Amino acid sequence: MRPTVRLLDPALRPGTVVLVPGPPPPPGTPAQIATVAPQNEDWNDVSHINGQVVKVGERGDYLYRWKTTNIASNPIGWMFGLYGLSVSHAVHNNVALRGDANALSLSNTTGYEVGFSVPIYFRRVFSGPFVEPGMLARNVSCRGCDDRPAHIGPEVLVGWHWTFRQPYKLGRGRARRLLPDRLRAVMQRGSIG
Repeated sequence: MRPTVRLLDPALRPGTVVLVPGPPPPPGTPAQIATVAPQNEDWNDVSHINGQVVKVGERGDYLYRWKTTNIASNPIGWMFGLYGLSVSHAVHNNVALRGDANALSLSNTTGYEVGFSVPIYFRRVFSGPFVEPGMLARNVSCRGCDDRPAHIGPEVLVGWHWTFRQPYKLGRGRARRLLPDRLRAVMQRGSIG
């Protein structure tokens, strides 16, 4: 035989949980108060993602999406007469397109450099190790020196890109011109001979 349940309230249905408060504590019992940690730092000064604390410098490790455009310059170089601006745009999770322009203006030396390259990141764009093949055009001249012809040709940059916290990034690398001396001489003279 199946037991029957009689509902007193028509709004209650079978499976509904009803909470009934327990008895009050006996008189003279101290109240339990939750202790909250004091807030001694502004929440905007703490590295976090949606309230979860994250070590400084590792915030980007937890994000699926990141900035797709990186505009860079060397502010220390500007103080010494090395002016440059670089713009990179991610076209894939590991590949970006980069264009840059630099100007040099020291006491006796002036020059320029423009380049286009394709940084390939092994981890993801704008983070970690990378190799960057590209093309470069450079011309440097100085007063009282023999004029040097412009250098035009391929270049490879190998380096590491750090992202500390959006939007601050640091990149470091070493470059190598790929033109052998014979080919460079041909390009400078404009003919083979």
